[in-house]
Amino acid sequence: MWSVGCSAGSQWTGKAQTPQNADAIFQWVRTLFASRMPKERAYRVLSAVDEYTREVHALHAARSIGAEKGQEVMRELIETHGAPGDIRSDNGPEFIAKSPQRWLAQAGIKTLYIEPGCPWQNAYVESFHDKFRREGLARELFDTLGEARAVMGAWRWKFNQVRPHRSLGMRTPEEFARELVCERERVAQSASCAAAYGLRSRSRPDLLTLPGP
Repeated sequence: MWSVGCSAGSQWTGKAQTPQNADAIFQWVRTLFASRMPKERAYRVLSAVDEYTREVHALHAARSIGAEKGQEVMRELIETHGAPGDIRSDNGPEFIAKSPQRWLAQAGIKTLYIEPGCPWQNAYVESFHDKFRREGLARELFDTLGEARAVMGAWRWKFNQVRPHRSLGMRTPEEFARELVCERERVAQSASCAAAYGLRSRSRPDLLTLPGP
């Protein structure tokens, strides 16, 4: 998920948007938050979550995450999952830098931003981070960044593929997303067949509809 509040891009209205067609089902939000290991060694986590399917696409942990690293992570996610309809971010400098802004614009991905100092406009992400901290971070003591990444990866896998969500009809995020993709393909195939039939009808009229002698 990406939540941003700045002068660039469009401003987030604070209302969740339910996609009206299958081509716009993927709406990502990205954000950064900090955590610590013993001996006061801090690290940062870049999260990328699909707000509609609830899939957690990334929990990327590193000592520091700047605009270049954030863009690299998002590029890999888009290559794996396809481009979202839009991305929402907070107003951190990593997200409002010119390079990622330009790259997203060239990719045709719309950017949305919450107002500065208004985290409640990102209610789902705030709730998700609270759950992640309680279930994924607070129960472990990490001595190394590698350990933190391993625990985060296992937690993300369980969240996406094992845990059913009431908001998704007791399906996992992965199951829900797969059904949406299948529905989009079915609709596209039906439209293609209908178009092909229409072309054939115009080029060769059905003999049953021709007037008699």
